[in-house]
Amino acid sequence: MESSTQAFSQVREYSAQDLHSTEVDPRCLDASFPLASLWPVYLSCFYVPGSYRDNHVGHVQEYFASKGLLATHVFGRSKEEDSYREHQAKTGYYDFLVYFLRRQDALDAIDRCHRDAYYGAPLNVYCGRDPVLFDIWKSANFTIANGFPKAVERSFENYFEENFHVRVACACRHSPGNLLVEFQSQDDFYTVVENCSLFPASVVAPKQSKQRFLEHDVLEEIVERIQLDPGFLNMRPSDYIMDHLLRGQIPVINRNWRLNTVPVLDFSWMSPKLKKAITQQCRRSASFGFEIECKFGKEESPNNKNDNRRKSDDHPEEVIQLNEEECVTEISNMDFNGNEQQKNDSMEMVTPCRKMKEIQLGENFRFMRKLSMREF
Repeated sequence: MESSTQAFSQVREYSAQDLHSTEVDPRCLDASFPLASLWPVYLSCFYVPGSYRDNHVGHVQEYFASKGLLATHVFGRSKEEDSYREHQAKTGYYDFLVYFLRRQDALDAIDRCHRDAYYGAPLNVYCGRDPVLFDIWKSANFTIANGFPKAVERSFENYFEENFHVRVACACRHSPGNLLVEFQSQDDFYTVVENCSLFPASVVAPKQSKQRFLEHDVLEEIVERIQLDPGFLNMRPSDYIMDHLLRGQIPVINRNWRLNTVPVLDFSWMSPKLKKAITQQCRRSASFGFEIECKFGKEESPNNKNDNRRKSDDHPEEVIQLNEEECVTEISNMDFNGNEQQKNDSMEMVTPCRKMKEIQLGENFRFMRKLSMREF
């Protein structure tokens, strides 16, 4: 237990007007939406112990109350609406939209809680209505083998930081087989891609959001939830928490989340043959996606000790100059594995351009990466 006197001094009292605010957030796409006057954040990597998963709302509200913030409504997608929810149920780490009464509360939630350790894992807290994008210059999309069913974002962060001495800015998992990571610096990014031999790295798509979903993505689901459970609109923390926060005090809460429950990555299940195959894939992915020559899996000759961040002279690249019309044609003919949004984003990147720098193309035409890794 921790006394309220040890917590935030800037806790503000809540008024009756705060509890019944009618000011609509202009970012809300539908002004008639029942929660349009509230201010949501997107919360991920939030651990709910197995015996308490039926009361995840209470855990979320208690956590934010410990920061002096009154979280009212908590929305989590159901298994019927979201296939990824099944994976989250196995790990116990969930993501939610969490609503606050005041805009400043939502901003304070991001400021106070983003990357705050919760059961040993840093939370991701972002705006719930506007996307926060990855910095593609410092980010990579890592492929995760099926042998890590219970590993969570922090498990991989620990692996990167401990083995390669880098700093991770954030890690997000939007599907069981992939991990999106933004590093603190471009040097950290290069270090991991050059040296990581167990998780193939590929390009993070332009305009890739750090939030797995935003309010407008699940608006219909929230409306349906309200229709099935009208009590959802009256969601509030416990009377104990409400009483303290309304008086500008931090409630005394049992902070079990100071424990570290993050699982350590276990590679014992990997056979030597599988490791070799993954290592080869890592080399191919780094080369084709980033033009990075990895520092593993190949003996370095005396004639090849130049900067490994670009391919060696043993593999010369063809240099082609493309104008805007040719770029549009090339993108139109490319296969984006059915991802029309990625194609549209690529098209958007080149159509305003009137003069482009040289774009290098390798033997396996890597146009998408070139567009995102060059300045025009």
